[in-house]
Amino acid sequence: MPVHRIYSHYWHRYWNQNRDHLVQPTQHLTKRIMKKYLALILMVILSSNMVQAQQSVEVDVEKSNVEWLAKKVGGQHDGLVSIQKANIIFNSQGEVSQANIVMDMTSITVEDLSGGAKNSLTNHLKDPDFFNTEDYPEASFTVKEGNGKSGEVLGILTIKDISKEYALQYEYKDGEIKGKLVIDRTDFDIMYKSKSILDAKAVADGFIYDEFTITFTLVSK
Repeated sequence: MPVHRIYSHYWHRYWNQNRDHLVQPTQHLTKRIMKKYLALILMVILSSNMVQAQQSVEVDVEKSNVEWLAKKVGGQHDGLVSIQKANIIFNSQGEVSQANIVMDMTSITVEDLSGGAKNSLTNHLKDPDFFNTEDYPEASFTVKEGNGKSGEVLGILTIKDISKEYALQYEYKDGEIKGKLVIDRTDFDIMYKSKSILDAKAVADGFIYDEFTITFTLVSK
């Protein structure tokens, strides 16, 4: 009998005797592969749904701004700062999950005064006693991920290249985001007439409170 017929004869006999043992591992391997493919498909679907659930809001910087309010003994001042660029992303629950707001500090204005007094205070805010806008023309507030609280998000506020974490209280309604931060100016080395560094006589003559408020108004396009 030719050699190839001998091999064929023994192979068929071996296959018939061991078919179950040979097929079962193959079926088991196929099931494992199918499970992996199904898991991969599920991950892709879930990732796609998460991306689709996010809402990116394009901000109209011409209609948006930042209002500031600072108080001193016997009075207060307020003004505006322009927004240079901003983008906000909401998650599927309508909460801010990411944000980047860049403010043009060279645009800072005083709105409660007029004439020479207005110009004098505006220029003072731009000098090294306060925001030193020549060296630090931008400030920013950045959110990398939401904190799971409705109407509040933690972000990094950067002024004069100093970064601190602050909680932003916000509301989104009719295409407009309103957000409020209460800031300790000494966190950013703005110490002019701060009670924390003045002696008793200087405090008696008047000081500026360390906390001031900025309110974001972001209008979507």
